[in-house]
Amino acid sequence: FNRFQISYSKNGYSAVLGRQRIILDNARFVGNVGWRNNEQTFDAFRVGYKNAEWNMTYAYIDQVNTILFTEADTSHNLFNVSYSGMKVGILTAYAYLLEFDETDTENDTYGLRFNGKHAVNDKLSVLYTAEYATQSTDSFDADYLSLEAGMQVAGITAAVGNEILGSDEGSYGFQTPLATKHPYNGWADKFLSTPADGLNDRYLKLATMLSGVKLLAFYHEYESDVGSTNWGDEINLLVAKKFGKHYTAGVKYADYSAGDIGVDTQKAWLWIEASF
Repeated sequence: FNRFQISYSKNGYSAVLGRQRIILDNARFVGNVGWRNNEQTFDAFRVGYKNAEWNMTYAYIDQVNTILFTEADTSHNLFNVSYSGMKVGILTAYAYLLEFDETDTENDTYGLRFNGKHAVNDKLSVLYTAEYATQSTDSFDADYLSLEAGMQVAGITAAVGNEILGSDEGSYGFQTPLATKHPYNGWADKFLSTPADGLNDRYLKLATMLSGVKLLAFYHEYESDVGSTNWGDEINLLVAKKFGKHYTAGVKYADYSAGDIGVDTQKAWLWIEASF
């Protein structure tokens, strides 16, 4: 079974027990890896409360069920609190305290995230995101920083960003073991595990809708956080269109060019989706 759960929800309070999907914020730290045929789910107990301004979640994860049909015994505690009462954006604080039972290792991450959108006029909006986190394991410490700024005008979204998964003096790179990793650091999936010397990902993003067709493009430049390793660059392209109420078709392409280390890689996808 991919999911098998009992859920309760009333007056803003919620509780879920069983094998479930958990997605927190933008899934950068906790997600379901929904792009894969077998998504990542969790054997967990989760409670939450949500109103017009607050969104609070706590989850205890006893087992992680991975996309590769493997299972990992864990004792993870996840805390996530968001406040959206400000006009300028949403502020989120989180603590992800991970304990892997089979290896008796720990990975604790504490962070803050702020993202928002401001309408300058009826034609132009500015977008902004800032996030910082610090991570400690049994032996190492590393930091995470993500900054993105962009605008929406004439139906086009353009943004520039910098995501840094830091390193502990070249011995350990900041990791996100429960994340949906595919949307980040390039669709070629070359950095699903952060290199020991860390990763500095600078990128440009363009997105729009043209005659009902979704168009999305990324350009990434990669280098190490510690030292001067050139990890290469990558181009990502996506075209998708919805047909009627139930069907979507799309084409997706990734072209990674290696730098000092790595192997040139191209990947392409064609998919058709039905949703009822």
